[in-house]
Amino acid sequence: MTFFRAHCVLTAGADAKKMPERTQQRVDLFPNAACFRVLIAWINPHRQSNRLLPAAMAKPLDLEQWERQSHFEFFRGYEQPFFGICSQVDVGNLLERTRLPDAPSFFVASLFLSLKSANETEEFRYRLRGDGVVVHDVIHGGSTILRDDETFGFAYFDYDPDLARFADQAEAVLEKARRGTGPLDEHPERDDLIHYSVIPWLAFTSFAHARKRNPTDSVPKIVFGKYHGEKGAEKMPVSVEVHHALMDGLHVSRFFDRFQTGLNAFS
Repeated sequence: MTFFRAHCVLTAGADAKKMPERTQQRVDLFPNAACFRVLIAWINPHRQSNRLLPAAMAKPLDLEQWERQSHFEFFRGYEQPFFGICSQVDVGNLLERTRLPDAPSFFVASLFLSLKSANETEEFRYRLRGDGVVVHDVIHGGSTILRDDETFGFAYFDYDPDLARFADQAEAVLEKARRGTGPLDEHPERDDLIHYSVIPWLAFTSFAHARKRNPTDSVPKIVFGKYHGEKGAEKMPVSVEVHHALMDGLHVSRFFDRFQTGLNAFS
């Protein structure tokens, strides 16, 4: 579990399937010049590039054609509309594979496989916008990372369907984040993320997040716990918390199924 010392975190903060026809129409997410200037000025903090916010790549969901429209209307006004599910996943194969020379770390591989599963589960790309819903083409990862001084900072990981490319940029991001000091590098303007945490000390059975009172927040949160069990058959608890106006337990279960399939097939 040595990787956890470098990558453990506290409670935080694509190759996606083809979008259905109802999500093809684009939406102007930055209707005024000031917002657009903010978009242009934003630079991904862990890449030396001028790439714009991935949040610009989103399309409106046609609520009239959405089979969950009544469920959306029912849950979006809740004072606390998030629900969470915790489940154990089998990580024996992943642990064995990531111990091999030149393999990515267990954390990076887990992050990659969970982001892949989230991108393949369309509902995990849904976000609230005003009175409606948008669908991101791709979603990425944001996680708290333990620093060398035992405080934590935020780090952001662009999803790339190529594991080698993803691992290369993720390791560079982690190295920079571990050496960081000072204020937290928040990006509250971004909702094209999954918020990740790791609790490597506990094989938890439930989890609750600290939250601000923010009715526009609809970003899913995923937490990895301490893996445990006999060698080759280790289990890891995973907590997933999502907005009930955007998805149900069925969709979270599909995420878990895809994640487990990826963990089993990792090589």
